[in-house]
Amino acid sequence: MTGFAKSLFNDMMRMSLEAVSSNMKKGIQQTLTGVGGVPQVEETDEPAEIVPPENPQDAVPWTVADVGSTWANGSPVKIAISKETGGIDYTGVLFGNPAIAEKAMDLINGLGQAAQEFMKARSGVAGPPNPAAQVVREIPAGAVDAGFNGVPMPPNGPPSGWQAP
Repeated sequence: MTGFAKSLFNDMMRMSLEAVSSNMKKGIQQTLTGVGGVPQVEETDEPAEIVPPENPQDAVPWTVADVGSTWANGSPVKIAISKETGGIDYTGVLFGNPAIAEKAMDLINGLGQAAQEFMKARSGVAGPPNPAAQVVREIPAGAVDAGFNGVPMPPNGPPSGWQAP
């Protein structure tokens, strides 16, 4: 395991143990003091009535308006205006424009693939062989050193004081 992977694993284990320890402490505290426990609720056999909102737009804190333009995928560009401040509501912009979500998912997918390749490279897992990266151990007998601009190089190297044309 590489140093990076080992430290990442150790950090994840430490955070998990801290979370479990914190939950245990809270549970013991609630048991001893009775404060913060789960409230007792009367059980009934009848399910609660589901009341949908009269207008779904009333449930969100913004209003959406068309800008009059389209994204590259053809969907309309929309802006979300906050009902409280009257300014731009960026959460509403994200939810109102599916093209942004598509681009974000493409970006996240690309980052995930890059992280996967990075982890493969760091773990030593070899990918497909790259013929351009092979090292030549011997110079073939028929090979000629072309020198500069196709002018053959003398076997002992360039003469003293010789410069490339």
